[in-house]
Amino acid sequence: MKNQYNAAFTLIELLIAISISFIVLGTTIMYLVFYQKNNHDLHQQQVNANILTISNYVFNNELSSAAYTFCANTNNIINNGVDDTDILTSNNAIQIFHANANNVPNFVSKQHDSESDIIVWRKAGSLLSHLNQNVNIGDNTLSVNKIINYNENNNILLSDCQNSELLKVSQVKNHTNDIVLITTKALKNNYDQQHSMIAKWQFAAFYIADNNKDGSLYPKSLYYDRDNSKAQEVVNGIKKLTASKQKHKLIIHLTLYNNQTIPIIINLWNV
Repeated sequence: MKNQYNAAFTLIELLIAISISFIVLGTTIMYLVFYQKNNHDLHQQQVNANILTISNYVFNNELSSAAYTFCANTNNIINNGVDDTDILTSNNAIQIFHANANNVPNFVSKQHDSESDIIVWRKAGSLLSHLNQNVNIGDNTLSVNKIINYNENNNILLSDCQNSELLKVSQVKNHTNDIVLITTKALKNNYDQQHSMIAKWQFAAFYIADNNKDGSLYPKSLYYDRDNSKAQEVVNGIKKLTASKQKHKLIIHLTLYNNQTIPIIINLWNV
């Protein structure tokens, strides 16, 4: 009679197999944790790089030309109907309203972050209109070429590079060959057709505010308000902004959600 053996693992073999399984499982878990951390770090690096690229471009594009007035001396501009907060001088071409400031400009449309600074700038637009006819002291009607679209309540800068004044538009009449701007105040200087130009007067603010995005990893964003228009989100993921002004330079520090601080330096050519 042949002996019959049961094909089974011994206790020692089972213990060895279980030990090997635990080693493999532990190695797999360590790899997954490392992969997840590495993937998170790479994602954060990409987020940081995107924030830096976008912020640097927007800040430089907008702020480096602050105080641009095409030819006017900023200290010789007459305010003729524009809100005092919108006047440009060499001292307020760029203003920094530090955290918890009470005198924030009224065109900042969102509830800004109280721990961050607000950067406000002013300048003339780069597009220029030309007068179609001479205008004199006491006039409040300007006929201009159709280079720029104007709206009621626009602030404009009129200058012949000797005399300059800021005006507010009360009415716009679009004709076939020209645009007629009626201003709230009469002119205080004479301007001839050949040498006078008009530009929109621009003002804007950068600040941090809640983005109201449900479930967002980054509840705060950098916002941009311009010319009383609706606030635009520039980039998500910045929780604090601080700024300081030196001679011909604006230094901005952006604090991200990983507490990394990104410095951005803007050269101010006109201030």
